[in-house]
Amino acid sequence: MKEKKVRQHKLTDKNPYISSILLVIVGFFILSLVSGVLNVIIAIPIPDYPRLYGPIGLLVGLAAGLLFYKLWFKGEFTSFFRYGKIGPGVPLIVVYMIYLALCLAYDAFEGDVSFKFNVSGVLTALYAGVIEEFMFRGIMTSTLMRKRKNKDSIMIQLLFPAILFGFVHLTNAFSGADILVAFFQSLGSVAVGMALGAIYILTGNLAVVIAIHTFHDVIAICFSNDVNSSGLMTGSVTAGTIIELIIAIGMFVYVVYYAKKQKNIDIARDLWDKKWTASL
Repeated sequence: MKEKKVRQHKLTDKNPYISSILLVIVGFFILSLVSGVLNVIIAIPIPDYPRLYGPIGLLVGLAAGLLFYKLWFKGEFTSFFRYGKIGPGVPLIVVYMIYLALCLAYDAFEGDVSFKFNVSGVLTALYAGVIEEFMFRGIMTSTLMRKRKNKDSIMIQLLFPAILFGFVHLTNAFSGADILVAFFQSLGSVAVGMALGAIYILTGNLAVVIAIHTFHDVIAICFSNDVNSSGLMTGSVTAGTIIELIIAIGMFVYVVYYAKKQKNIDIARDLWDKKWTASL
């Protein structure tokens, strides 16, 4: 059998954290370029087609970004979707849904909930779910799981993307959100990033975390009075903001507890050994 040719990746071997950030930047550029150009082309014969959040361009751009990653690690990385099972991630998914339900229930109790479904909001949610999961789980987490699969390193591989994920949400302050609201949102996003990262590491399926993230944002945009159709948090810090952060911290603690179980460490190690076939 002909031996696979494997490209040397010295920077990734030496510093996977810097390498993962650089790959995210390149991958995001490719996805954005492909989706942007395609959406503009589609909008020519279909004037009402959304150029910014067009789903066709977005999904084709995602495919281009994933293909770039696979070609970059040709001979090493096998798949963003194969080899895992949904079972190990189910307890985390359930806890995540409980987190969403509790936040929504508290908002309803305070009278801050009203159903405002609109296509623009759903497309915004899909855009955020695809882009952010592609960057932070698809590229960053996958790169960090390339060789480091022991108990201690998996905690770091969950924390590093989650902290950057939270930092990105802090930039909402530059888009008009209240600085304190953006700060609390970024803290909550660290817990969300930890949960999504653990689900991806244990299931090996990027589609699962994209679906969960998109569902989360659809719920926020369509039900919360404090989130507009662009996904931007409005208003100021309230008791509800603090309560929801406490709920997020509870989810964070559970994720750490669950991810540290030796059984789950073994599942993650076996799964990612298959995904990175030439990096053992």
